Amino acid sequence: MKSRFKRKKHKKTSIGWIISEHFYSPQYYLLIRSKTNNVMRFNPSIWINNHRSDFTSEVYLPFKKYDIVVFLKIMSDRAIEEAKKIQSQGGRFIFDANVNYYEIWGEYPIPGTKPSDKQKAQAEWMTANADYVVADSTYLEKICRQYNNNVLWIPDNVNVTEQYTGQKNHTEKKRLTAIWSGIAKKAFHFELIENVLSDFTEKLHIIFVTKKTEKNRLPAVISRLRNKLNIEIRTWDSNRYPDDLLESDFIISPKILNNGYVLGHTEYKISLGMAQRLPVIASHQPSYLDAVGDSRVGYICENEDEWHRAFKKMLTSSVEKRQAMGDSARIRAIDNYALDVVAHKYLSVFNELIQ
Repeated sequence: MKSRFKRKKHKKTSIGWIISEHFYSPQYYLLIRSKTNNVMRFNPSIWINNHRSDFTSEVYLPFKKYDIVVFLKIMSDRAIEEAKKIQSQGGRFIFDANVNYYEIWGEYPIPGTKPSDKQKAQAEWMTANADYVVADSTYLEKICRQYNNNVLWIPDNVNVTEQYTGQKNHTEKKRLTAIWSGIAKKAFHFELIENVLSDFTEKLHIIFVTKKTEKNRLPAVISRLRNKLNIEIRTWDSNRYPDDLLESDFIISPKILNNGYVLGHTEYKISLGMAQRLPVIASHQPSYLDAVGDSRVGYICENEDEWHRAFKKMLTSSVEKRQAMGDSARIRAIDNYALDVVAHKYLSVFNELIQ
């Protein structure tokens, strides 16, 4: 005999992700739908939709109500008003903080990196009033806890199964290739190791990967290095970059750690290379320390002498040594930064909020 009562269906938890300052514009939604694959911290939303039936995630629509709304580095006055509206309607909001606008100290030689007083105030409001705060580096996590007790470190994610699949096989070479990627003006940090690189002109090839529109705006230090070293400049292409990494032998990321903005950065610049089995040479940035862990993956350098020793070790290492370091780097990337690992961290926050 069939029951007269229908089983009550469980309501899906709806998640809206605000990924642009122009979230309130209808034109924005029409344009952004085909571009979400370029918003790296939105990737967990896609993974959740594909693997969980109890959640539904999408780019935020202002005319819809959501159980939870995630603000991805969105902290404008308009965003603050939207956050207030969401909470007044019974929703919860998460502030995904991925830049250090809280501390303004030190020197800011790169234009556009020094936070304004207004940006600082907006970041502080979003952090203090959020139902939960996601910090994308352990350095930021500690700062955010000064404003809110509900904080979790969730790093940037790497697609290790479909894009950064780790197919690098290290081989014997007379000249090894180091690779760097990033916004052109941030190559300014190579002033830190300019003198070091001059000692390895015969053994080193460097690939710089940056956006095409910024190609001609590389800082003067790169022009000086091009007169001494074998340097190649490539245009950033998210589909091509995994192959750029496979053509390289190790990844480098020098950072002049002279302000809070730089210290709060994530490990993303090196984690992509790690996923492709590349050893690392990088500055003593907190997130790089978290990523590399120990010398089995690469070398963390605090001064010019340590950078010189690191390059010498890498350029004279055996194929077996570089492969072993690359294999260890791949394991750390999978364990800590794989998309499914990161998505589950977001799910833990969502579950905590709905309970």
